[in-house]
Amino acid sequence: MKFSATKVATLLLVSALALLVLAEFMGAKGGWAWLKAGAEAAAVGAIADWFAVVVLFRHPMGIRLPHTAIIPRRKDRIADSLANFVHHHFLQPQQLVFKLQQMNVSEQVSQWLLQDNQREQLVKQFQSTLLDIMVQLDDKSINKALLDSFTHLAHRWNAASTLEQALDLVTKNNRHQEILSMGLQKISTVLDQPKVHGFIAQKIDDLLKKDYPKVYWMLDTVNSVENISHSVAQKISQSMLDYLQQVLENPQHAQRQSFSVWLDQYLGQLKTNEPLQNELNAVKNQCLESPVVLEFLASIWQDLKNKICLDLASPTSSMVHYANHSLEALALRLAKDPGLSQSINQYLEKILLQNSAKWSLSLKQHISSTIKAWDNEQLVHELERNVGQDLQFIRINGTLVGALAGLLFYALSQVWHWLK
Repeated sequence: MKFSATKVATLLLVSALALLVLAEFMGAKGGWAWLKAGAEAAAVGAIADWFAVVVLFRHPMGIRLPHTAIIPRRKDRIADSLANFVHHHFLQPQQLVFKLQQMNVSEQVSQWLLQDNQREQLVKQFQSTLLDIMVQLDDKSINKALLDSFTHLAHRWNAASTLEQALDLVTKNNRHQEILSMGLQKISTVLDQPKVHGFIAQKIDDLLKKDYPKVYWMLDTVNSVENISHSVAQKISQSMLDYLQQVLENPQHAQRQSFSVWLDQYLGQLKTNEPLQNELNAVKNQCLESPVVLEFLASIWQDLKNKICLDLASPTSSMVHYANHSLEALALRLAKDPGLSQSINQYLEKILLQNSAKWSLSLKQHISSTIKAWDNEQLVHELERNVGQDLQFIRINGTLVGALAGLLFYALSQVWHWLK
């Protein structure tokens, strides 16, 4: 059977009282006198130390004697004293910086990350944690938040002003002429394709057949309308190509000048014409309110989440591979570049110096407020749980020391009487 220190101390007190009663009952003569002296002193020592231990935590036997239940009554002072002690002896800026310098954080991080198993374990933990977070996210709330944020910002966005700035950039240094040339070259390429000629010929044929049936019949008796249509289509296409080529080869062509004038006028209207600005923004708002656009925006988060989750769940995750490769590259760079490593350490020291006073004060206030917020019973329970058993040895030692002191004093009194 295992006895706690509290039970042992109590048992010794009861034993001392029992032996004292027995010695008195036997007359307290001879050997019983020695027993009485030892038991009496042991009982006094046990009771005194029991009182000393108990008054730290509570009122003995519920009696509100002065200077009892010291810890609960002085809880606020203890909280402030403990917080000040930690603040002044452990959290001073120079102490923290000195400790940080001894650690050489950059070197330790580099050595740790260079170990494949450590790095892989870190990356796997990142993979697992991020996947759990992604799976547990509330998609509806995120979709709504993203959609609300986007539409709010988009409604505030001045589309006319953005278009004006874009056109201003395009027209700078005559860049719009380069864009016009690119567009004309693309049109020329399209017009020169046989299928375009066929399309134009078919439209001519359809037009004659539908709107000019007599002309169509007369032409068809002279020559095949299909041949005539293809010939006309070829000439139309070639005429357009020749015109486009003239525009492309002549930087001063009237069509180019006309395009520049039109663009300048439109740019001026964007800057000054309020109805045009309102019209452009109204078109923008209509697009934002379109069910197709809203459905597309709502699907972006789900598509993105699905891709991230699929990648994280894959044994060959590209995100995991990239994270592992990046951490290894960082570790190698830190190991091979003392300057970078030193600059990182200095940066951490600077951050610590700039914020340690605020952090240490916050921690000090946190310690003090936490202890003050404890319920008295909770405080006593925590202290007794952690140091209560050790305090019971005071009672045990007090009982034993009291017994020895009682025997010693009784022996000295006997010697004194014998000498007399």
